[in-house]
Amino acid sequence: MTTKEFAKKWHFNYDYIYIDGDHSYEGVKTDYKLFWKRLNKGGFMIFHDVNVKSQRGLPKFGVWKLWEEIKSNKLTFLNPKHSGLGIIQKI
Repeated sequence: MTTKEFAKKWHFNYDYIYIDGDHSYEGVKTDYKLFWKRLNKGGFMIFHDVNVKSQRGLPKFGVWKLWEEIKSNKLTFLNPKHSGLGIIQKI
């Protein structure tokens, strides 16, 4: 099931959302746009791979690009040897 199909089928609100699916810019932006409005006030949205710009043998990563565009209060846990996690809280 795609993210769009899931969002259409299930109409929940969430306190915690972990984004780790389609790592392309278009894919992660779609996930963000579909689910940010369903995140409860005070809830957290976590993004995996905010530090990865490319990886051998895999399509281009775009999570980092969306992460730079997000203007909310956010925390970034980066380690040059790892992919990084980005956390934002809906205020």
